[in-house]
Amino acid sequence: MKKNDYHRFYDPFPGDIDSIEKAICKSDNVLDVGGWWKPLNRANTVIDTLPYESRGAGGNVGKGREHYSKNTWVEFDICKDTWPFKDKEFDFVHCGQTLEDVRDPIFVCKEMTRVAKRGVITTPTMWIECQKGIDAYPESVKYRGFDKHKWIVEYLSNELHFIPKLNSLMSFKFTNQKIVDKYITRHRIWSDIFFWNDTFLYSESVFQGFSELKPILDKYFAEYDYEKKA
Repeated sequence: MKKNDYHRFYDPFPGDIDSIEKAICKSDNVLDVGGWWKPLNRANTVIDTLPYESRGAGGNVGKGREHYSKNTWVEFDICKDTWPFKDKEFDFVHCGQTLEDVRDPIFVCKEMTRVAKRGVITTPTMWIECQKGIDAYPESVKYRGFDKHKWIVEYLSNELHFIPKLNSLMSFKFTNQKIVDKYITRHRIWSDIFFWNDTFLYSESVFQGFSELKPILDKYFAEYDYEKKA
């Protein structure tokens, strides 16, 4: 395989889409958080900073028609103020490939658990955020992960842990090229999925520098079960 000669998996993992649609009941009132780029068709309401008119530049998630409309598209900064919804107003919330981008994922998680009874979150894996050449730009071969992502998201048993994506990450390599070439073509290794019910835990690391981040990543890669997770 030539360097970076593979299909980049920007779309959600197909099995995850199936799992999400199965988790949503026919009568559920569904909220999509940060869905502007690729809205969930089943969502009854979407909340995003960007407008309805330019939605779906990256396509749509799921089968069927759009259940939301211009009237139920809420243009709102999800990191700034309390969302304009009642407590547990929604049966299900979908937050797909959003938390790694926003400036305050802790606040977003807090609001999701306030306004919804249960939900699902997807983000890029820690594994993929530590690889070069996976972004859409030709310059991607020079940096690790996705250019605009602010956070690496660690999935624990009932917790999401947000790790600042420090610039010094670019100086270290955690996997040899033979391993990268073997697994980077597998769609599953690009995206993690996290279902929650009622509530979940969320936390953020505060670092002085990369000396605190590197042991976390060293442990993650040392314990990574490729055959199970990829």
